[in-house]
Amino acid sequence: AGENVEVDDRMGALPYDTYLIEELRCEANEEHELVPAFEIKVSADKRVVKLGTVTNEAPDIPEEPEEPEEPEEPEEPEEPEEPEDIYIHTTATNKADRSKAVKADGKVTIVDEVTITGLEVGKEYRLFGWEMVKSENAELKVDGKRVENAVEFTADTADKEVQIEFVFDASALGGSDLVIFEELYDITEPEEPELVAEHKDIENRDERFIRRILTSFELSYFQTITNKKRRIEYLSSRFACKEAVFKCYKTGLTFQDITIKNEENGAPYVLIKNKKEELQISLSHTDHYSIAVVILPTCDDD
Repeated sequence: AGENVEVDDRMGALPYDTYLIEELRCEANEEHELVPAFEIKVSADKRVVKLGTVTNEAPDIPEEPEEPEEPEEPEEPEEPEEPEDIYIHTTATNKADRSKAVKADGKVTIVDEVTITGLEVGKEYRLFGWEMVKSENAELKVDGKRVENAVEFTADTADKEVQIEFVFDASALGGSDLVIFEELYDITEPEEPELVAEHKDIENRDERFIRRILTSFELSYFQTITNKKRRIEYLSSRFACKEAVFKCYKTGLTFQDITIKNEENGAPYVLIKNKKEELQISLSHTDHYSIAVVILPTCDDD
């Protein structure tokens, strides 16, 4: 009561005043949350100041969030393969005798043997064909109706042979040359068929060129080849070889005088007018070129 007295720490006595209570960091409270600082006011004797309850429990320390994994860069989609070009090769013959001629004396059946390469396996197609009169470059019509036919098929291989037959009265067609036009449709969507290939050559130049270059023996083998690339290699290598033979002999030979065959081991050899010649020949081809080398022992030039 108005007297200065010595502080007795055992009693926890504090002089009248306002105090800031703050927990200090030490070993005992390491890794614990400190009690937030707060104020108390001492203004009367014999009063107990309640500081609340302080526990020594470790607080829930939230786990550090895992660093998010860097997203994997999406793989670049593979570029779809370019579909192979579809190629149509045709040979039309008289069904009666397999010749290229028909008699204009009644009903005939023409068989169009169509070799198609580059098909997509499993896809459905429709091959549509019609007869053309070459001299008129016009559709063949009998009794006012176009001579046509179609066949549908599912491609079980990339290269396929398909036949279309045309039956009509040829009585009025004496002296006419006929040519067949073809269109190939993808009918995956039957309501909207897509034209994917066609063969419309009124002069039939491909067929004429092939028959000019290849002999009957070579042609019979050529017509068994269904792969477009292989057909081109076969035809072009024969053309190159025969041209080389012409340069060696320097005589009036024609393409039909020369036949190239193969030994049992695959080595090529040359027949001239059905007689085997002692020539050394080599045939090779790349994607764009065919090369033939012919060496004639008695010839000064290769």
